[in-house]
Amino acid sequence: MNELIALDPQSLLDRSPKELERDLFQINREFGFEHGRFIAQYPHAYAENFWKAFNSISQVNDGFSMSVVKRRLEIFLSDLLPTSATYDPISSWPENAHVKNSRLFDAIVSDSSGYEVYTFDELLSGGIEKLQYTGRETKVVATPANYTKIIRPLILASSEVYIADRYFPFVGTCTDNEVDRGIELLSNLIAVAEENQRCKWIVILSDFAHKESRDWSVEKKDEKVRETIAAVKRKVGKGVTCKLGFDVVKGRDLIDIHERYVFSMKGCITFDKGLVCDGKTRKVSYESRPSHEMTLNKLRKYMKRRS
Repeated sequence: MNELIALDPQSLLDRSPKELERDLFQINREFGFEHGRFIAQYPHAYAENFWKAFNSISQVNDGFSMSVVKRRLEIFLSDLLPTSATYDPISSWPENAHVKNSRLFDAIVSDSSGYEVYTFDELLSGGIEKLQYTGRETKVVATPANYTKIIRPLILASSEVYIADRYFPFVGTCTDNEVDRGIELLSNLIAVAEENQRCKWIVILSDFAHKESRDWSVEKKDEKVRETIAAVKRKVGKGVTCKLGFDVVKGRDLIDIHERYVFSMKGCITFDKGLVCDGKTRKVSYESRPSHEMTLNKLRKYMKRRS
């Protein structure tokens, strides 16, 4: 889960339009936020450069419908995952990926010779061993560090991320250790957001369903929210660009969204026992594209009701 592949864009651009459509279809079936493994946006201008090349291909295509290729390409490029890997335009793509940044990728794919990398055909045929037993679901020990790794791709690729958890460990709702770990998790997520400063908001939706807090007044819940935000701010310090928001919602509204999701416009991850970092082994999984769209529609309806 969350495997990151560096794919040489030239390996795709060397395809004919018909081959490109076929290969993008297969890649989109196996990579992206609904599959839990990713193609790196490497270099940063990957999408921009690809569109320029695509427009050139469109001018000289062999009669194949380029509109189909364009739809496949839109999906592919929208699911690219930003990376902090450096890129020297003077060097070749394989040299940049293999020599200078190999530790950041689980596999490097290129048809250029000279480096020990996987070929594009090996990627399409399932020949990359590291990817043979991976998928959208995994089990993980519930710790702030592990949950940060799971959520990290959503943070890097999104401008806003929502955490829907009826039992989120706010100040006063759990043991001090669980609250401290919840604050550590939020601090970690804000630190991830600062890496590329794309994510501007992390918003938690909760109705305080804990036995200790379900009967609290709205005023007391708001007070505990403010205390939690203050604790996170003390931990992350000043000058961060990502803000932390909370919305105390009614139980029925939250259930309509989903009780234990972390989601954005890009994708969503479900946590079978929420984000309480209790050290137990938990199942986490990326949701399919249709399920993700249902979650977004419920969020839109909720936002409309509360406005």
